[in-house]
Amino acid sequence: MADRERDELERNIRRLVEAADLDAATTVALEGYGPEILRFLIGFHGDEAAASEVFSLFAEGIWRGIRTFDWACLFRTWAFAVARMASLRHRRDQGRRAAREAPLAQCAAISEIAEQVRSQTLSYLRTERRSRFAAIRDNLPPDDRALLMLRIDRKLAWKDCAR
Repeated sequence: MADRERDELERNIRRLVEAADLDAATTVALEGYGPEILRFLIGFHGDEAAASEVFSLFAEGIWRGIRTFDWACLFRTWAFAVARMASLRHRRDQGRRAAREAPLAQCAAISEIAEQVRSQTLSYLRTERRSRFAAIRDNLPPDDRALLMLRIDRKLAWKDCAR
């Protein structure tokens, strides 16, 4: 996504949040940033199934947290932070996950968008050729891999990676 498109996406999300149209803001955010977040999660977890589960937690986290997001950073930066926290919770709660999982009953549209982004991104990634760099990256510890992916693949500034 080009900087110009990203700036427009940020403005659209903020406009919708300020208008209190939180479902639309969440939809725009997931459609705009969902594919790159899912690619990040697949790289972080090294497993499509785990990444898919974490993406669901991420989508729920965005939906629940968007109303309290304070715009101290870019929405994109916050979205990556939400994704990382969802990943850490997923790892921590592996034994309890089955009892906790439930669809987003209050907002079925968010679940549908999450599934659409997930299926489109996974389809794209299956056809993408893995580079030698990606193979080396996959051998790094998860936290190092996440930092490398955020900085190099997602082009986040170091200060945003730190957040």
